[in-house]
Amino acid sequence: MKVSTKKITKLVRTGIMMVLLMGITACNDVMEDSLRYDYQESVSHYDSGHVLLVVMDAAPGRAVQAARNAHKAPNLKSMIAHALYTDYGLGDGSSNIADGKMTNARGWANLMIGNTTHNIKTDEELVAGTESFVSRLVDAKSIVSMYAADKKFRQTFAVDGMIMPETDTDEAVKNGVLEELKLPDTSDLIIAEFCGVRGAGRDNNFYDENGTPTNEVINAVGVLDGYIGEMWNALKKRPNFTNENWLIIITSNYGGNIKLSEGESPADHYEDATRNTFTLMYNERLVSQVQVTPGSTALAYSVVTPVWSYDNRYPKPTAYAESARLGNTDFGELKFNDKGEIEPMTIQFFLRSTRQNSSKYVILSKSTDMQRNGWMIYFNQDNGNRRICFTVGSKRGAIQTKGEENWDWSQWHVVTLTLEPDPDPKNKSKTLMKFYFDGEPCNTVSQKNSDMKKWYSSNGTSSAEAPLRIGGSENRDSQNSQSNTKGQKADNYIFITNVQFYNVALPAGDIKLYAGKNQLHLLKESYKYWNEMTGYWPCDLEDDQLEPILKNYAKNNDENTTDDFEIDRGAINAWFSDSSSAAGIHPIPESDKTYYCKTFNTVDVSCQIFMWLGKHVKWDWNMEGKAWKFAYEEF
Repeated sequence: MKVSTKKITKLVRTGIMMVLLMGITACNDVMEDSLRYDYQESVSHYDSGHVLLVVMDAAPGRAVQAARNAHKAPNLKSMIAHALYTDYGLGDGSSNIADGKMTNARGWANLMIGNTTHNIKTDEELVAGTESFVSRLVDAKSIVSMYAADKKFRQTFAVDGMIMPETDTDEAVKNGVLEELKLPDTSDLIIAEFCGVRGAGRDNNFYDENGTPTNEVINAVGVLDGYIGEMWNALKKRPNFTNENWLIIITSNYGGNIKLSEGESPADHYEDATRNTFTLMYNERLVSQVQVTPGSTALAYSVVTPVWSYDNRYPKPTAYAESARLGNTDFGELKFNDKGEIEPMTIQFFLRSTRQNSSKYVILSKSTDMQRNGWMIYFNQDNGNRRICFTVGSKRGAIQTKGEENWDWSQWHVVTLTLEPDPDPKNKSKTLMKFYFDGEPCNTVSQKNSDMKKWYSSNGTSSAEAPLRIGGSENRDSQNSQSNTKGQKADNYIFITNVQFYNVALPAGDIKLYAGKNQLHLLKESYKYWNEMTGYWPCDLEDDQLEPILKNYAKNNDENTTDDFEIDRGAINAWFSDSSSAAGIHPIPESDKTYYCKTFNTVDVSCQIFMWLGKHVKWDWNMEGKAWKFAYEEF
């Protein structure tokens, strides 16, 4: 008589449940599930694939590492000989955490749902019937058992048709798994959720004042290691253990809570103790593979940006962009209060050139006519060296950089200019200007307020009608008539990115700290000066390439305003792509979409299980994780 696969599945479920009922407490009713999709069968030469998923709530990777080093986790230490593992996994590698705070509930949701966009943060937001990778496996006829010490975990991710005894302690969870492993047939996936480490951290704190995991947490890891050892040994004793092809995944959902000093924040997600997890994936045939943090040196500055140049002989160039204008003519104006004091301002940008020594070039300007009104920042060639100059109206070189003899402009650098009323009581009627190169001061000049105002509107002219420009002055021909920029030829290309304006003069310490950081719009409120940034044009985003518009990504920019640059002179489709490890540039990890995927993320668990069981992951599930490639021993 032919028996359907579905009926066999139901019989196996029922058989497991009947046995478990004799050894554990009562369980939920078993309901027959329906097939939602056709799934590809496993192509493994093994009889089947099975997974034991062990979830150690709130077990920091650094605590597991400490337990191994203290000889309190001998089983985990032995298993890594045949496992891919990391002490530096991430419970959340995204920037989707509300208020920047990782929680146990969010860690569970990331693990079980398989994405980080669910907005779950608290236990109250965990609701019964939440769709998860488990529900999808049950829909695909997989047999799933869940033993959960936490009632909330069980209620949230319960699925009709799965095996789910009511266990309320870590020991009961372990015993339930051991009972099932005595059976001839087991579930395809067995989930064991333990909360002992979380309890130890809650009662005794997860970390001491130095950020080191407490002894209570380390000892709790040791207790779970003993339980893991018992389950591991039970697996190995199964008569058909090898052919069943077991993958043991041991992981944690988040790294527990930590108290930080006021104003203290982690440098990146890998340094965030609350995100730090442990993951081990074991199979007896695997070669040991360890994952460590990539380190900041792995970050490269990836840029796609317009090519800029200027040659007075060619008013309509096709090989480069000559200039871009801002629609808002008020933006970038130097302003003075009733006392004649300048309103504070910071201008910052990244800069690179194709040649070390070449003709002069206007970088930024707010002027109708060069050296008559407004201001401009430009390259100036002097004795074979190229320095950066800031001109205020008729005052050529009101301040210029120093120390440029060893600067290599073929590499990316950060140029910063600050203007503010001189804080020195002896210079209370002066404007203090400072240039910084790659975050380090390179010149300071004080100019009289009265001179600044006079120079700014020389001969009664005004820059009020001139837009802020990248790559030139409003009066194009004036660039060839002034000694500052005369004779400039298109034999050199300039690249200008991350143009930033602030309504404050950034202090030297913060300029050094943040110089070279890119894609600040991804950091938003976590960036200290997000609210003081009045304009931000990355000019290096792949999403914006080959467009005439260079978007303003500052907080207060409205897409319907005129605060975007538009390339109005030269080619709009002349763009340059680059990947650089220049010393002056310090890309934020968020700008590299792969950086936080260098180690195992909890969202990877579901994908890894689907792959091992030979199931398809559907695109509309919005699962963010990936399945890692294992290295196998050769026999």
